[in-house]
Amino acid sequence: MSYFTDYPPREFSTEPNTQNPIPELSLKIVLCRASSSPSAQYRWMKDGTYITEYNALDYSYRMMSVNRTDAGIYRCVAKNYLGAIRSKGAKIVIAYIDNFESHTNQTVNVLSGDGVVINLPSINSVPDPAVSWYASGVEMAPEAQRHQITLEKTLVLLSTSIHSDNGKIYKAEALNGINGVSRTTKDFALRVGGDRDTKLECIYNARPLSGLQTKWYKKGSQRTEIVANNKYIFNTVYKRVLTIKDPDLSDAGQYECEAVFVSNGQSSTKTSDAYLTVNEAPLITSQIQSQYIRDFGQSIQVDCLAIGNPSPTITWYFNAQPVSSVGNIRLSVTQSGSLKIGNLEWSDAGVYQCFASNTAGETKISTWIKVDQSPPMFISSPLNLTLVEGADARFPCEVSGAPKPVTIWKKKVDSTESEVATGGRYQINPITNELLIITTETSDSALFSCNASNRQGSVYAEATLNVYQRTQITQPPQTITEVEKGSVASLQCGVSHDVNVNITWKWYQGLVELNPSDRITIEQDGTLTILSVYSSDSGVYKCQVLSAGGNDDRSTDLKVIELPFKPVITNISVPPTALKSANISFTPGPNGNTPIERFIFQKRMVTYYPDKGVTMGKDEGWETYPQDVATNARFFVMPNLRPSRYFQFRLSCVNKVGQGPPSDAKPNTPLLMPGQR
Repeated sequence: MSYFTDYPPREFSTEPNTQNPIPELSLKIVLCRASSSPSAQYRWMKDGTYITEYNALDYSYRMMSVNRTDAGIYRCVAKNYLGAIRSKGAKIVIAYIDNFESHTNQTVNVLSGDGVVINLPSINSVPDPAVSWYASGVEMAPEAQRHQITLEKTLVLLSTSIHSDNGKIYKAEALNGINGVSRTTKDFALRVGGDRDTKLECIYNARPLSGLQTKWYKKGSQRTEIVANNKYIFNTVYKRVLTIKDPDLSDAGQYECEAVFVSNGQSSTKTSDAYLTVNEAPLITSQIQSQYIRDFGQSIQVDCLAIGNPSPTITWYFNAQPVSSVGNIRLSVTQSGSLKIGNLEWSDAGVYQCFASNTAGETKISTWIKVDQSPPMFISSPLNLTLVEGADARFPCEVSGAPKPVTIWKKKVDSTESEVATGGRYQINPITNELLIITTETSDSALFSCNASNRQGSVYAEATLNVYQRTQITQPPQTITEVEKGSVASLQCGVSHDVNVNITWKWYQGLVELNPSDRITIEQDGTLTILSVYSSDSGVYKCQVLSAGGNDDRSTDLKVIELPFKPVITNISVPPTALKSANISFTPGPNGNTPIERFIFQKRMVTYYPDKGVTMGKDEGWETYPQDVATNARFFVMPNLRPSRYFQFRLSCVNKVGQGPPSDAKPNTPLLMPGQR
């Protein structure tokens, strides 16, 4: 760490960016990097609050499965000991859509020729959804002569017709364009009424007429006086005629006319009742599709529910003939008015109409039921598989066709073929016909065939499954291998594998792949041989085996050991209390990659002339101290030195390889021992 060469983070090379909304449950990663020395640590915050601790190894923030609570502004802070910077904010928006606010199917009443507004129920969605309106299953254009979909997605029907609009079912669909999820409203059933004003007349006579007053009441659980409003209209102040505008079922009931006569302070009353019955034409409330497509042999039910007063009668027609007269026992109408057809046949295809009728009128709706009849065709067929034992095998065999095809799986080994049934490790999906073989074994290798047939034809497909024995290293190199420098290193890597599988060996020293050379060979059994090993050959070696039967790898530490290097004598002195001894301080040399086991000390008495120096050869005259010196010692006392004589000293280190070279003889000018006292 240097204050003069280090520098703080000042700019971001990568920082979080605001992007398009992402769907809930998605993976989201935001990144942040800055250049600095030493490298920066990173910390993340959301909406101004820290959400992580500082981390020097990870400059990203991962949200594995986002939800709407993860939405917010994200920033990172990069810092080292010299300073810190803060990134710009990235707004993360999570796309979601809820259901429409709770509401039920509604009936929308309107007089023929009038307009009506159908409001879109509230819905929570991010981003705002695309909204489409449908009239009886058909998507409506945003604007037309008789309707308009506003910018707020309200449906405005500008004009209605009792003949073409009565009974239509309107609904809206909201689509979130990011996650592709849509929501649909309940039904808005349009009831278009005509000019059905009802008049009730009540005429009383009295003398004088000025004392006569007429009142109207509606009787039910309570007797309520009727006052003039938009619903109830009196032609004159005399109230002899009550007009009820466009009566509906809520207006049905008992009405009472009351005549009050006041004369000379005396009053008397007369009343007369009338019962109003309101009949409503039928309205079909079921959402019946314009077309249904079913496979041969399937069943179908089409509901036809209707409201009205009196309760409507439901009658179904098939190709303009009453269903009751067709004479088909597979075709029936339930008490609730639903059409049911079981085990569809080609002759059941055609146009079906539901009529709802009562004394106030009738309405109808039609649908076309199509019976699909086709030969089998593959949607997905099996493919050849080569697997390692223990893996799962999946063979698809999804087919279409009508009637629904019957599918049979078979297994063929050599010339023997047998049918495959669900059981044990073999499972056949009853819906998709997929064959699943769990935890495959080499004995599962075979030819598998799928045959699908119906009365229209058949299809056939086959695929081969090869299951190989798993390739494994069974003779890995030793965990730690020691070899002497200059010798041969041999690292084994024996494997067991399928006889049909070719094996490739790769050796690595650290991250570097080893290639054959004059010193390096990889034998046919995977053994790595290194001739005349150097110290630089020490390290972690990995054997990697690659094959169609799987891959495997093992690692070992190779240690190249050698004689220890010569030590260094750092100081020699004569202790004042032991004049026949010499204190020797020393530093060992490198240990040759294996621990030093002991030290060997030597001395020699030399003839020394100041002008000629030591007259002996460098390896002459040495005597070895008879005792070993502990490996942790860095100081030694050489005893029994003759007074008034010149001495030199040296030592060597010993490890498991042997005795290393001795140190240089010290001191250079021999040590003269003190004379006898």
